[in-house]
Amino acid sequence: MRTKTVVRATSVAAVAAAAVALSACSTGQASTPVAADTDTAAGANASVDAGGELTLDRIEKQFDTWLDTVAQGDPQAINALYREDAVLLPTLWAGVFDSPDERLAYFTDFVSKKPTGAIDESVPQLLSPTSGSLSGLYTFTMGESGQNVPARFTFVFELEDDGDVVIVDHHSSKLPD
Repeated sequence: MRTKTVVRATSVAAVAAAAVALSACSTGQASTPVAADTDTAAGANASVDAGGELTLDRIEKQFDTWLDTVAQGDPQAINALYREDAVLLPTLWAGVFDSPDERLAYFTDFVSKKPTGAIDESVPQLLSPTSGSLSGLYTFTMGESGQNVPARFTFVFELEDDGDVVIVDHHSSKLPD
């Protein structure tokens, strides 16, 4: 369950620098705090705003769609939320997965554990009119064992020409002990 959070909307002029910062795992970008109510209902494909740009709300709804799809247990449906060349650094396996087949193998194993996820804290950011990210902490409860797996995450989303929002980069790792 989300509560009111502070989000940082990055200016469009900083998009190139933000991309470099993301790839270098650096956070040197100046940003402006904006209060936002991040309580959103899960929904499949919220509409694009009137200007055809990605919104903070849309980013959060797409993430909720991802969580719901994981809970449904269909690895192909999860994989369909990713752009074909998206990169996945998964929570439970080592490796860099940048093809649909690699991601599908991981998701097939992951959903066999019957995970359900809950967001503990999240911060959406707009990186450009058509790209954004959501970073934070979530906890997966593995239905088979009841084990809780707290993890940190970053998802990068992109608005495609057809209006769909897809995942282009996803990093998730267990929290350090």
